[in-house]
This record gives sequence, C-alpha cells and structure tokens, in this order.
Amino acid sequence: MGRGKTMMDLAIGIRFVRAVAVRDWAALSTCFASDAKFRAVAGVGAFHEQSGPADITGQIKAWFQDGDVHELLESSVEAMVDRIHVRYRIHEAGGWFIVEQHAFLQAGPSGITGCDLLCSGFRPIDPLPAGDLAPTRKSSDPADPSA
Repeated sequence: MGRGKTMMDLAIGIRFVRAVAVRDWAALSTCFASDAKFRAVAGVGAFHEQSGPADITGQIKAWFQDGDVHELLESSVEAMVDRIHVRYRIHEAGGWFIVEQHAFLQAGPSGITGCDLLCSGFRPIDPLPAGDLAPTRKSSDPADPSA
C-alpha cells in the first residue's frame, strides 16, 4: 500500500490547476518531473501518450490555446490514497464550449511523475447572456486563482 499524500504533494496539484486555468504553459511544464509519463483519453476515445515536461505540456496546450475567453468554473484537488485527484471545469467562450478534466497524479520529489487524465471533450453550449460568463461557478477551492 502506498503512503498517504502530504500538503506538499497536494500543492503540486494546485499548481497544475492554476497553470491550466491561466494558460501559463511555462509554469505547467515545471510541475512535471523530467521522466514524467502522461496518458489521456480525450473526447470520444482519442488516446494520447506523452513523456517529459515539454511534450506533456504541449499536449495540454494544444487543447486549450485557441479559446478567446478561458475561465475556470470549478476545481478540486484532493488526496486519493497514494495519488492526487485533480478536477477542473473550464469555459471556452471562443466557440462556446465547456470542458471538464479529471487527472490522477503521482507526485515525486521532482514533481509529477505520472498523470492519467480523462477529458469530457469540448461540449458545446448556447452563448451566455452578456455579463454572465460563469453561470455555475461553485469553487472556493485554493486551486481557483480567483478565489
């Protein structure tokens, strides 16, 4: 049985969410150990595998770089025995989409060594009324940079 997660381990999950939320790809890259492995199922069965901080960050950046408005609606970071569960929901207004991702992270002394991610795919929504960009905002989580 693996060891329990510490606050330092959870901090890497919070850094991960913050970096994705503000599209800070350099900060996201520093979350990963040099030998990190990434596996993701995105949308309708598309499978992605990457290794190393640059390629992993490049994969995540490819999903989120095109939206004009990129807003974190909800997030959570919590221990799951020997892993960290990270969840975030993002509103991409460039094409009026919402996407949710769940990641299970393995943290080591030099950063995230493993990331298994499941993505809802970009789900189309109707445009929101003017001035109402966050209809379901429920986060009081420390991973939310606006909290």
